[in-house]
Amino acid sequence: MTTGTGVLLDLTPGLQMSVRDVALLMIVVSDNVATNMLIDLVGVENVNGTLRAMGYVSTELRGKVDWPVLDQDNYMLGVSTPREMGEIVARLAEERVLTPAACREMMSVMGRQQYTEMVGRHIPYSRYYRQRDMKQEALVASKSGGMPGVRNDIGLVTTDSGAFVFAGMTRDCADLRYGEINEASTLVARSARAVYDHFDRPWRAGALLPDSD
Repeated sequence: MTTGTGVLLDLTPGLQMSVRDVALLMIVVSDNVATNMLIDLVGVENVNGTLRAMGYVSTELRGKVDWPVLDQDNYMLGVSTPREMGEIVARLAEERVLTPAACREMMSVMGRQQYTEMVGRHIPYSRYYRQRDMKQEALVASKSGGMPGVRNDIGLVTTDSGAFVFAGMTRDCADLRYGEINEASTLVARSARAVYDHFDRPWRAGALLPDSD
């Protein structure tokens, strides 16, 4: 059993869950136990085979989440690039993976993301507004991830005037703290806001971000 983020590690053993519920926990709270359950179900080779069939040569799953191993130097859970991650999200948004219904479901799950300290942090968006069907300027559907020295977040930002995909990936960060205070998380958050200002609010491009993060 892996340690790490999520809730399944702390729940009563023997809980019966659907594959969809496990996938939901993997995405919205980055549950590492859920991730490993799905890797066991699908298999590393099948994940990578699907990626190759889709034309992605730089994205690869290396193995399951094992936090003691993650802390070791030079360990890689997986590899990818901002371009390939962004293209995958774009294909989902355009309903060009599997079936349109499957794409809509996957984007809906990403829209329930509870870690919003990166892409959604400085964009006028709140998952609570979405849950209560309240009007807001933007919607964010994303998936973040991190390990020592690495902070990434890839997602779709939708506004009244259009949508864009943002893929922010960092590495070799000396700041090993978790949460919003991490300098790489702050960089990704500010970069996402700059893209938002440029594409959705051109008259606000270059506007000052909040002084504190």
